[in-house]
Amino acid sequence: MANPYEMRFNYFHAAKDLLTSEYQSKLDRILLAYNDECQEKHDLISALTYPTREDIFALAEQIKDFADKK
Repeated sequence: MANPYEMRFNYFHAAKDLLTSEYQSKLDRILLAYNDECQEKHDLISALTYPTREDIFALAEQIKDFADKK
């Protein structure tokens, strides 16, 4: 059984992996859907935001709360 520090570390990594995977999936869909010269493609890519530390911590907290429920 993991100690509380290991559990928080696992929640953090799960949140980071989920958010970065979601970001990469969105980027891949944009890159596949539009031609290189397309201004809309550039605009969509510019609108994407890479997950911040605060985003990761917030999702990790949600994962922790979910795991703590009985």
